[in-house]
Amino acid sequence: MSIMVFVYLIASLFYVYIGIATYLYNPSNKANRIFFVICIDLTLWALMLVLINAVSDARTATVFRHVATFFWSTVYCLLLHLFLIWIKKDRLLKKIWFLFLFYSPALISIYLYYFSKPVTPADIVKIPLSWAYLNPVGQGFLWDNFLTFYYLAYSLTGIVLLHIWGKNSTFRREKYQSRIIVSTYIAVLILGSVTDIILPNLEIPLLPPLSIIFIMIPITGIWYSIKKYRLMNLNPENVVLNVMKTMTEGLIIIDNNEIVQDLNRGAEIMLGYARNELKNQSIDKIFFEKTALYELDIFSSSEQLLKTSSNHELPVLLSASVLSDEWKEPYGFVLLFRDLTEIKRMRLKLQESHDILEILVQERTKELNIKNEELKDEIVSRIKMEKEIETLAFYDKLTSLPNRKLFSDYAARKILDSRRDNRPFSIMFLDLDFFKMINDTMGHEQGDMLLKQVAARISRTLRANDTISRISGDEFLILVEDTSDREMSKMAAGRLIESFSKPFILSGNEIYITASVGIAIYPIDGKDPDALIQNADIAMYKAKANGRNRYELCTPTMKKDLIDAMNLTNHLYNAIDKNELELYYQPQVDTCSGNISGFEALIRWNHPELGIISPNEFIPIAEKTGLIIPIGEWVLRTACRQNKEWQDMGMVTVPIAVNISVKQFMDVKLIDKVKEILSETGLDPHFLEIEITESLLMKEVYIINESLEQFNKLGVHITIDDFGIEYSSLNYLKQLPIGRIKIAGSFVQGIAVNHKDEAIIIAIITLAKNLGIETLAEEVETVSQMEFIKNANCDMIQGFYYYKPSPASVIEAMFQK
Repeated sequence: MSIMVFVYLIASLFYVYIGIATYLYNPSNKANRIFFVICIDLTLWALMLVLINAVSDARTATVFRHVATFFWSTVYCLLLHLFLIWIKKDRLLKKIWFLFLFYSPALISIYLYYFSKPVTPADIVKIPLSWAYLNPVGQGFLWDNFLTFYYLAYSLTGIVLLHIWGKNSTFRREKYQSRIIVSTYIAVLILGSVTDIILPNLEIPLLPPLSIIFIMIPITGIWYSIKKYRLMNLNPENVVLNVMKTMTEGLIIIDNNEIVQDLNRGAEIMLGYARNELKNQSIDKIFFEKTALYELDIFSSSEQLLKTSSNHELPVLLSASVLSDEWKEPYGFVLLFRDLTEIKRMRLKLQESHDILEILVQERTKELNIKNEELKDEIVSRIKMEKEIETLAFYDKLTSLPNRKLFSDYAARKILDSRRDNRPFSIMFLDLDFFKMINDTMGHEQGDMLLKQVAARISRTLRANDTISRISGDEFLILVEDTSDREMSKMAAGRLIESFSKPFILSGNEIYITASVGIAIYPIDGKDPDALIQNADIAMYKAKANGRNRYELCTPTMKKDLIDAMNLTNHLYNAIDKNELELYYQPQVDTCSGNISGFEALIRWNHPELGIISPNEFIPIAEKTGLIIPIGEWVLRTACRQNKEWQDMGMVTVPIAVNISVKQFMDVKLIDKVKEILSETGLDPHFLEIEITESLLMKEVYIINESLEQFNKLGVHITIDDFGIEYSSLNYLKQLPIGRIKIAGSFVQGIAVNHKDEAIIIAIITLAKNLGIETLAEEVETVSQMEFIKNANCDMIQGFYYYKPSPASVIEAMFQK
């Protein structure tokens, strides 16, 4: 028993020494601190084994064995923690939740072997050398062998990580470190498993627990790596030693008797001596004259000549430092010198270059005096040019008024002044009405003359402290100061509108022109220049929409309408891709038989947030943005496919009408697209009906005439929608291949209300009959309307009286009934 007490005591002293020594190398190093904790943990484990083996009864031994649980349970987590720090994989360990998870096996071991089922005297067996342990069982396979799983998992993980780290490293020292630690760790893994895991599990009390002894092997390996490769510390002494050995400058250490004690590789190379040729020799060997080292200036460097082994002169920059002991008594010197041979050679070349340069400078100076005179003239020219550029950059060339950039800068300054002084101001956006007509009829030169007169008149109308800017074309921005309320802004805008009541004189002719003005007030309508200008622009367009020659103040409703239109436009770009568009179908009824004789395809937009959006809202946007082309193509393809499906189902065999916009007719590929869709869907052209509005027919007849003829040859029917609301040319009905006209709903709504509407309906039907053209009355909603239309011999009826526009599923359900 006394032998193992001695062995365990030696182990504990070894661990405590190694831990403290490592910690003192560099206490701030995280890895050093973890290694110190590991050594203290192992020390306490070894001390518990000392106490266990110092007692003679099993009950007392179990008490110390019980306490030892805290130390052997945590050591494997600590070792893996240390390895993760070394290989820089400890990022997750900085998170509390992961650190708790990482150390949970140690906590579980403490719970199992200390709280749940601790070691009992029956688990300790006395053998000649010491106490041996048996592994307590009875908690199930997993819990009985939990220590084995934990010990092997963490040890093998550490070995694998260290091996990969060393294998992937490009530094030889790290590869050596990896080999040392991995090999020693594998050794203790094998030996410790036999004595502390395998034999206790097999209930063979042959040997005492020796893991604490075997762990000395990897701890020694780690310690060796620290000393040999400086794994965990950057010791100043080690750094200085390495620097001294590798530095290219010469370094010689001399004792108090001026005898060389050591020198570095740089000194050997420069002086041509081997280390043993100078060591223990007088320093006078490298000087041409005897030099008293105490007389050298230790605070600065000086140029000296040293003697090489071949007795040649070596110019060096030499500095000497006195080595003193703790009592300030000198005990040696350190000489540090640097070869000046190359520097002196460069100095000579530099002097030669300097002399040549001096000559060149004198010659060049003469040339520069001439150039300076030229440069003065160039500078004067440049200053003049910069002023012209500044004028172009900040002022309108035609009217000499500030441009938009200068106006915005001035407005930004006024905003700062207004915040300080609480003095609101207004920004007005003025646009001339029908200015394009002036350019088109009188020429751009006359238009420019008019713009100059407009700028001058506005300037005269404004106060001296107000600001006017021309931003483009016939658009002007005006900043009116000190408009404390909306009424003052209105008065200023009214004066501007009134100033246009007098004619302008162009080439001796009186020209009248009006203007529309939009007003934005700071800070109500914006907190920055861009917002104020944008809102004034919105109000100006509202003034134009309300009849021109007037002003409008920006209102939240205007801004909301614009934002809503912009949002609707943005949503519309994605409507097809997101399958938000849907076709409704409204049956057309034969007035004689009462049967369905056709359908009109009507588009709806079913937005997921805004709900059903009327075509009256989004079709104008589609026309402006050009989206009407892909949308119209989608409508045409969907309608043809649906009609073909209904025919294949045996449901109905009638034409389907699709509206075509002016932009679609402008597309030269329209006919080819229709042919492609008919071929793709398999629909007979006779069951497709193209509807064009009367307004389109009247305005673009020369453009669409050829397309209508091609549609007619293809077999597609042509219908004129909203017939009667335009100033129609009856000659077109005779010349164009029109198969049907739809009587505008505004006339139908006048039945039984206005006899003139009734007379127009009868006239349209009679005319169409005589020309061999079918008629269809739309928006028929009441009995009186239906009866009048039937009595007037109209061919077909479309409206809520019979059917509302419905999705395809509703139409199909209707036919099934």
